[in-house]
Amino acid sequence: MDLIGWLLRLVFFVLALWFALQNTVPVPLRLSPTQGWSQVPLVIVILACFIAGAVAGMVALVPHLLRQRRRIALLLREAHRQPVAPEAVTESLTDVARRVGAVGGLETETRTRRS
Repeated sequence: MDLIGWLLRLVFFVLALWFALQNTVPVPLRLSPTQGWSQVPLVIVILACFIAGAVAGMVALVPHLLRQRRRIALLLREAHRQPVAPEAVTESLTDVARRVGAVGGLETETRTRRS
């Protein structure tokens, strides 16, 4: 499985390298009517736009991630406050497996809970 991952990375790298070598033509880059560069390789412009888009996407995710962290912390606090029901603790995994019929060769009748 690791070999497939490395092969996919190699293919992606070769395609990206080929794309970069095909786009080395210098282009004018204007930031405003008075500022800019007259000769910038096209691949640099494309790479800069890609990086700017990735950064903008990550910044856009920050509020959502912070809300999720707050919600998880609240749920964990609530989970620690709630007491565990005693009847849930006394039922073993084997009892549950027998009750649902998951263990082969065992009876599928429901067993009464221990008091």
